Amino acid sequence: MTGFIGVRAIFGLEIDSKTIQDKKERKDEIADEKKELKKDLNAIRQKKLAAWEDFNKINRNLDTTDQQLRTKEKELDRKKNQKKITSDIIDRTKKDLDLTQTNLESSLRVYYKFGPRGMLNLIIDANDLHDLSRRIKYTEYLLKSYETMIRTIREQQVLLTKQEEKLTEEVTEEKTLYNEIWNLRTSYSGQKQETKDLIKRIQHDEREVSAALAELDREEMEIEFFLSAAAKGNLITNFDDSFSRPLKSYVVTSGYGMRRHPILHRRRMHNGIDLSAPYGTPIFASGAGRVIFTGWKNGYGNVVMIDHGKGLATLYAHLSSIFVSVGQDLAEGQPLGKVGSTGWSTGNHLHFEVRKNGRATNPTGWVNF
Repeated sequence: MTGFIGVRAIFGLEIDSKTIQDKKERKDEIADEKKELKKDLNAIRQKKLAAWEDFNKINRNLDTTDQQLRTKEKELDRKKNQKKITSDIIDRTKKDLDLTQTNLESSLRVYYKFGPRGMLNLIIDANDLHDLSRRIKYTEYLLKSYETMIRTIREQQVLLTKQEEKLTEEVTEEKTLYNEIWNLRTSYSGQKQETKDLIKRIQHDEREVSAALAELDREEMEIEFFLSAAAKGNLITNFDDSFSRPLKSYVVTSGYGMRRHPILHRRRMHNGIDLSAPYGTPIFASGAGRVIFTGWKNGYGNVVMIDHGKGLATLYAHLSSIFVSVGQDLAEGQPLGKVGSTGWSTGNHLHFEVRKNGRATNPTGWVNF
């Protein structure tokens, strides 16, 4: 037939050359899209790395600032103690000044009572020269005492002014230190939160681009399978009562039958065969059929189940990712997911089961492992 390559499709329809060409063109588009997405992903990761460096730098600055804050808090405590000492000195100075002023006021009242004539009479009333000398010395002492008290009052007033100025200065320093501490703490805390928010946004972008890349990988694998199958002329999905290996490369780590469970640590029936392979290794449908389950299934983790007809079904467990959906028709050898370690698993591997009329059977009876 002109324009057709004579290959049969999933529902018995023939595949024309245009479909093949469209698939090839789409594959080229995917390659370009992946190239751009990988550039975006690389840029995002560089941005994330820079953000983490900033975050770590801020944390280091916070550590340094915390040390400075502790030092400044000690200074604050010292200033508070000094403030108390200065306040005590002021209180004592005020008391001394009050006492000096009281003594002066008492002396002045005596002087005011007797006046200059009283002092003169004190000298004139002397009994003899010795008494006169004594009275003159007492008068001189009294006048010097007045002079000393006045000078002391002035000195105490000056001291009081200085102490009050010092206290005001210390209170100002205390407030300045407190504000400096608060501003440093607030600034770095704000920077840290902003950087954390930025990292979250970058990680979200990274997940979005990674998911888009994974979807393109899945579509690319589907196209590669389609083109390969079309080239070989085997796009028929009708099951032929035989299964192929679900992995191209593997190591059998646990067979079908009773065994000691690696997680539960007791003997239990192992309904399939475990095939160890690196994380992300592609898994292929062992036979043509229709997907009847995808998703999480208790200890199996991520699971795909395929109904092959004639009462036969295969189960693929512990997958890291799933490429197919329920109701989708698959051909033998078509990619359906990737190896992982989800569910009750101690390492990356594929748990593979073959079920006949719902009952597990030994996979080695169907597949040559």
